[in-house]
Amino acid sequence: MAKVTFTQVNGHVVQGWLEKLSKDKTCAQVIVKWYKGGKLRDTDLSEKVCRKGQKKYFSMRAGDKHHFNASDLWVGYKLS
Repeated sequence: MAKVTFTQVNGHVVQGWLEKLSKDKTCAQVIVKWYKGGKLRDTDLSEKVCRKGQKKYFSMRAGDKHHFNASDLWVGYKLS
C-alpha cells in the first residue's frame, strides 16, 4: 500500500510525493501519461519506494526534450 500526495497537477507539470505505507515486498511508483490532441505523447515514472515509511518527491513535466502543454493527463501509481 502506498499514498500519493500531489502539490501541483496541470498540463505542464505534476509534482508531489509518494510514500510507502505497508511493510511488504512490493514497491510503488507514480506513473503519468500525457496526452495532446487525443494521443498519448509522453509517459513518466517516478522513483520507486520499497521500504515502509520511505518517501520520494517527484516533479514531472510533459515532454522530454521539448516540453508541451498537455490537453489531458492520467496519473496513478503502480505496485511491483
